[in-house]
Amino acid sequence: MQSITKEPDKPDGSTLKEMCLIVQAADAEADMGQYALETGNIVLSMPEEVSMEAMRCTGTIIPDKKPAHVALCLQEFVAEAPKLYADGPEKKDLTYGFFAARHADTVISECAVYFPHTSTEEYLPIRILSVIMIFEDGRELDYSDKISSYVIDCLAKAAW
Repeated sequence: MQSITKEPDKPDGSTLKEMCLIVQAADAEADMGQYALETGNIVLSMPEEVSMEAMRCTGTIIPDKKPAHVALCLQEFVAEAPKLYADGPEKKDLTYGFFAARHADTVISECAVYFPHTSTEEYLPIRILSVIMIFEDGRELDYSDKISSYVIDCLAKAAW
């Protein structure tokens, strides 16, 4: 993880470019080619909540991993920012400064990532191994250890 302190040559206004997730199938024998990818909201509690949904998502199966691993890239976010953040008309995007200032207190309280089977529509139980936000200026914030036990439990049971 890169430092979350302000660097003199990089303003805090760099916008969120993408969120990268690495997920692992709970079933060691799962054939990821038999599953589709669906995503929904990701909610960060900071303690105020920011609900984000990616308009574009791609997934790539990481070869030679058992159980199967998938790298997901979420982009082009629509976000519901808390009113306390929207203190001016120029602040329409969620920025590095916004997330970095709240990083220590942030928990991922919802993460809607689904893998329904293409024929049975049963959801594949998964485990999130990594969550990293990448900003336009190249800085990153790592949320891998900030996933709530509720999210971990739901995805492991495929209860969504």
